[in-house]
Amino acid sequence: MMAHLYYCSQELECERIIVESDDTDVLLLSMFHFARLKRFCEIFVRRGGRYVHVHKVVRRLAEKCNVSMQKSVVVVVVVVVVVVVVVVVVVVVVVVVEVVVVVVVVVLVVVVVVVVIVLLVVVVVLEVVVIVVVVVVVVIVLVVVVVVVVVVIVLVVVVVAVVVVVFLVVLVVAAAVVVVVVVIAAAIAAVTAV
Repeated sequence: MMAHLYYCSQELECERIIVESDDTDVLLLSMFHFARLKRFCEIFVRRGGRYVHVHKVVRRLAEKCNVSMQKSVVVVVVVVVVVVVVVVVVVVVVVVVEVVVVVVVVVLVVVVVVVVIVLLVVVVVLEVVVIVVVVVVVVIVLVVVVVVVVVVIVLVVVVVAVVVVVFLVVLVVAAAVVVVVVVIAAAIAAVTAV
């Protein structure tokens, strides 16, 4: 934007200076320029078709700068807070994930140990049961064999005894028959002799 500056030199006596410009840089340049003047001057700037005293403009600019600085500070604070919150959240998430991983690993280890112990106990119990069953079966077989052998021996003894008894009875009967026959023969012989 072209600026038209109307100012007085040091030789001229001028009480009012008009800066016909809406450009802030031009306004500030004119302020620095007129500050070198030795005499008092009022500086006006044209804004929106009317002339505004430069002190009001400077005050408004200062307010805008303060607002901008406040906004910048707020933005910086918000950014810092957001960064801090994000960092805290990330740290918390990492810690939680690590804790969860550790807990899961510990639980898995405990489960594996318990399963191994249970399997060992089951194997030992099965071995004991198998041994007991084998011993019981062997004992039963031995008892059955012994009983069968005893029964067979008893039966053999009984049969032999019966055979012996029968044989003896037969012998006794045969002897008796022989004696009777001899007696009868002797009697017959005696009778015949008479």
